[in-house]
Amino acid sequence: MSSDFTLRSRTAAAAIRDQLLLAQQQVADLVKDLDIEPLHQYRVALRRGRALARLLPLGSAETAAPRGIQRRSLKRLMNATLNLRDWDLLLLWLHSQRRSLPAALSPHCPQLIRQLHAQRRKRFKAVCQWLQSDDYEQLIEQLQGAIDDELKRDANIIDVTRLKPTVAAQYRHVRRKLRKLPDKPDDNTLHDLRIAIKKLRYLTEFSTELDPAKPLRRLEKLCRALQSLLGDYNDHCVQQQLLIGLIARIDREDPATVALAGACCQLSYEAGQRCRQQLGKPVSRFLQPKFHRRIVAWLNTADEPRL
Repeated sequence: MSSDFTLRSRTAAAAIRDQLLLAQQQVADLVKDLDIEPLHQYRVALRRGRALARLLPLGSAETAAPRGIQRRSLKRLMNATLNLRDWDLLLLWLHSQRRSLPAALSPHCPQLIRQLHAQRRKRFKAVCQWLQSDDYEQLIEQLQGAIDDELKRDANIIDVTRLKPTVAAQYRHVRRKLRKLPDKPDDNTLHDLRIAIKKLRYLTEFSTELDPAKPLRRLEKLCRALQSLLGDYNDHCVQQQLLIGLIARIDREDPATVALAGACCQLSYEAGQRCRQQLGKPVSRFLQPKFHRRIVAWLNTADEPRL
């Protein structure tokens, strides 16, 4: 977790407010388009906010509505930038792979990169228009209002006791998914698993700040390893889709660029398969009975969860 973020002495609503503010602070640099880091930090802050929304205390039907607004609004703010991030990652990956491309096709790499940048510019323009739109301002205003309402209702500081039930529920969810994982899972199965592990990772990050217990730190480390592999695999799947879409748009009178895009697609596929092959070791570690007992002991539940 970044050094500028802390849960200590904070309520869940206050922490969500801070993450929204952090995301908003990235917008000015994001629209300048000088670096891809502001977009990354914008999305990370919103993901943390969504994870923190799970720590809001349960209440009546009257309080459920504004909490639903927070979760949905944070998701909308993040999803609006998703495709732009995909184009950025594809361009970064392509630059890193230039030496691996077939020598006969390498001279055509600048043309392919120009094609990719042209598509990326279209998406960047759409994101900037949305960030400067009335819809965006209204969404921010609605979200801030829901957070302000929550600040008035919930004065309870986040502590480990409050975190543990949420961590336990997500841990059970991830462990069930891993136990049922087939030998050759399809892309949708791995995508759902990645999302579940990402949620658990953020919850364990919050928890280790307040209680750096060894089992919890090991759980966080395993979540990071799995998320990294699954995230890389998902990136490669998306990159292949973008490249295939680009091939369909490229002028057929430019067969060399089409061939180069196809070669890049194959390289991305092979890299994705290597990610899949590396999943076995961290999955096995996650499912170790001894590791499970240590996590259950940390959760300190009256009855061991049925996993």
